[in-house]
Amino acid sequence: MRSAGIALFCLCISSAWAHITMEPNSGFAAGSYFASAIKVPHGHNGMYTSSLKLYVPKGIMSAVPEIPTGWNCTITNRQLPVNERYMSHGSLVTTAPDTILWEAETPDDTVSNSHLLMILVQFKLGCVFNDSSSASMWQGSHTLWFRIEQHSSSLGGLHEESTHYWTGTQRDRADGTSPPWSATTAPEQPCPYVFFYPSTSCAVPAGQIAPQSSAGGGITSWFGRYIPPVEEPDLIRDVQHARSVANEELLEALEDNTVLNLADLDGLKNDYARAIAIASIALVLSALVSVIFLALGCLRIFDKSGFAMLVFTEPITSSMSAIKTSRDHDKHDNL
Repeated sequence: MRSAGIALFCLCISSAWAHITMEPNSGFAAGSYFASAIKVPHGHNGMYTSSLKLYVPKGIMSAVPEIPTGWNCTITNRQLPVNERYMSHGSLVTTAPDTILWEAETPDDTVSNSHLLMILVQFKLGCVFNDSSSASMWQGSHTLWFRIEQHSSSLGGLHEESTHYWTGTQRDRADGTSPPWSATTAPEQPCPYVFFYPSTSCAVPAGQIAPQSSAGGGITSWFGRYIPPVEEPDLIRDVQHARSVANEELLEALEDNTVLNLADLDGLKNDYARAIAIASIALVLSALVSVIFLALGCLRIFDKSGFAMLVFTEPITSSMSAIKTSRDHDKHDNL
């Protein structure tokens, strides 16, 4: 559906490396619905965002995206395993979204480098999470990763000329420590994510007994293991929110520092270029002087008169003749 809830704001972007995020991105209950906006700060430098492709993580059972004016949206589905199929409004649901592609319809609808694009999507969280590329424990929280490709084109066109891969996922290490959100390698950039928690909305798997202190539910399968519901969901939501805010601030600080470092690097590159230019000129002049001295040496060996004419302005033979004439005059005067 066309959306009035899509936000397209004109902003002054301070960082050339700002990242794509889900907002909000924490405090969601397994087995329930939630709404989150895909926040795209801008396109690549000097280019326009012409399409976005979201790889919907396994564990998301449904997605209803809103569509920016002037864009279209295509959803592809995947077949659900038998144990993940569910009833909705009296019908058995056997598929789930696999990818969502948003594309600008005309060059005028692309998003310039100085604009912010926010696309709201309503999701349904499932209760089974067994795909390691989509889900992980990160910073002690159950995390789903929303990998996105951002395609950009030049002004006046829709032809894809550049792609940013927001696909760098993270997971806690064996010792319980967590890598930072920015711990990615090119061409990957930090992947948008959401934190969620085991709630009472999911069914307890057959043969599994829920803790007596809970009302049932949890996560039906987390990589084959049943996870009971949390006892203090409000506290978990607060903790996850604090972590998501800290992640955002840390990554933005790192990106700002990266921009500064790149500016310093550009200055060093300019100094290096000037030094290379000066050295090249000096090398050419040195070679030219060497050629001149070599030519003079050859001239001195093979054409002494010419060498004298060039160096002393007149030939050596004429000077010797003048000296001889002067001596003859002296002898005559003495007689």
